[in-house]
Amino acid sequence: MHSQALQPGQTTPISCEGLLMWMMDHPVEATRWGWRVWLVMKIRLVTGELSRQGNMISVTLDSPPDAGIAVGARVELVEPYMRAYETTTLGKPHSLLEFRASALRPAS
Repeated sequence: MHSQALQPGQTTPISCEGLLMWMMDHPVEATRWGWRVWLVMKIRLVTGELSRQGNMISVTLDSPPDAGIAVGARVELVEPYMRAYETTTLGKPHSLLEFRASALRPAS
């Protein structure tokens, strides 16, 4: 099956099913495109245990995160999606993907 690449400005919804995320001790960064937060992401193994290694990811949110979410709290993304954008490095255009979500909330 062939999938078409996203063009700059286009978005596509994604699923975070099976991913577990925790808020990192990193300041929320306000940007002109939203609010960037840093999370630790792990997966649940087929044995039911959490993966030992987690990955630090940044996610740009469309709305500011709840100030009541504590560092280390388990969280979930609301309506996660990828957005394509274009940047120029050394005079050459490059297409990139940005991990985004409409909001962040405590995990249920």
